[in-house]
Amino acid sequence: MINRRQFGQGGLAATLAAVLRPLHLSAAEATPVSGGTLNWVFYPDPSALIAINTSSGTGQTIGTKINEGLLAYDYDLKPKPVLARSFTISEDGRRYSFGLRPGVKWSDGHEFTSADVAFSIERLKVAAAVLFFAPYLPLLFMGQEYGETAPFYYFTSHGDPALIEAVREGRRQEIGAFLPAAEFADPQDIATFERSKLNWNLLRKKPYADLLAWYRDCIATRKRHPALHNCRKDLLRAECDSARQSLVVERGEAGPERALLVCNFSETRQAIPIPFRPAPWSLSLWSGAARYGPPAAEPPQELSGVVELPATSAALYLAP
Repeated sequence: MINRRQFGQGGLAATLAAVLRPLHLSAAEATPVSGGTLNWVFYPDPSALIAINTSSGTGQTIGTKINEGLLAYDYDLKPKPVLARSFTISEDGRRYSFGLRPGVKWSDGHEFTSADVAFSIERLKVAAAVLFFAPYLPLLFMGQEYGETAPFYYFTSHGDPALIEAVREGRRQEIGAFLPAAEFADPQDIATFERSKLNWNLLRKKPYADLLAWYRDCIATRKRHPALHNCRKDLLRAECDSARQSLVVERGEAGPERALLVCNFSETRQAIPIPFRPAPWSLSLWSGAARYGPPAAEPPQELSGVVELPATSAALYLAP
């Protein structure tokens, strides 16, 4: 069975299995040796190692071997503990409380805490801001707008028995290299389709409803303002500071309107300089507003040469 995170990686895994199979067969005849190093070359280079930030095949493949989530899900969509040992849901369905596994540390030795969980959710909002306010048409995968958790299987509805069996056997051979037979999802089985359906009930629960509100407001703001939807790359200026982990993007249009997106990707609050000419900027959208989840300290309504933003946040300013 293939979930959304694994979708698209079958070809890579099947190719690797075909390449390694002769080596495996010859090595199996010798006495196994413990230890050593396996060098695995990926192309292209992953754009990120945290799966929540990327949909690339290499990033998803490598990132999921390095990072874990709060929960995992079996093939009936029942949650299983990973970094969270347990969780409870309030009676109104608006608050989730997770009991984190003790003794978990990051690679730098710091303890894994609830602040790290909130950090991951905030990253989704900042990534969405960059997506919607960039000078091209934003494309969304179904359920992305609220953080869908359902798996995404390959399913069919063919009528020809011969075609059904051919597709079924082809899929079984394709994914057999990297998934056990017990986990195979029959593409013609109605249960495979049912498991892939979006969980619309999530829209009424936090943090999914918060993320959806942010997506909706980003889309509405983009539609209202020509400077944000004109896709004019020649009217765009951007400044990325890798040391600060910040991004400032200015968008323009044929008229006087301008838009300014300021993103703080770092884990600390910081002042971000605005490298472009001054304008009467006024705050339009702010990812840390109470409408989108636990509120953070709001940035200034108006700004001049510097704006101070909390960790992992994005602010959009407009000028007439």
